[in-house]
Amino acid sequence: MRHGTGQPGPRDNNGRGTNTKRAIVLALVALVLASLACGGGSSTTAVGPTFGSSSISDLECTHDSIGNAILTGSFTNTSQTTVSFVQAEGRITETQGGPAVSSHTTYVDAETVRPGDSGRFTVYVDDPHAQMRFCNVRVVDFHD
Repeated sequence: MRHGTGQPGPRDNNGRGTNTKRAIVLALVALVLASLACGGGSSTTAVGPTFGSSSISDLECTHDSIGNAILTGSFTNTSQTTVSFVQAEGRITETQGGPAVSSHTTYVDAETVRPGDSGRFTVYVDDPHAQMRFCNVRVVDFHD
């Protein structure tokens, strides 16, 4: 309805109101911008509680259709010590370096990671309101 006239608003060729079409376009633009903000450039260097060195690389941040942020990447053991049961924490934020909106932990897929070797991880972080703009992953625990 046109505001205050009681008349329907403009329609496109498919019979949808132009406001609906505009809302769809804005939602798609927001989704693309969120994807660009979270992809690629969010890699961090991970330092565990007493673990001298490791790195997190190939970090990708996406959303699924049921309200999860999905953080995937690789953990590389750059120390001289073999480690096992490497636990990684994924965090999502609305601002770069800001407080976590939500976080969750998972284990690297390789049970044991020798010096120089890598293991993949996937962290599912609850994000039902699609607040993620940035993401990071860090090592929070391991066994040596």
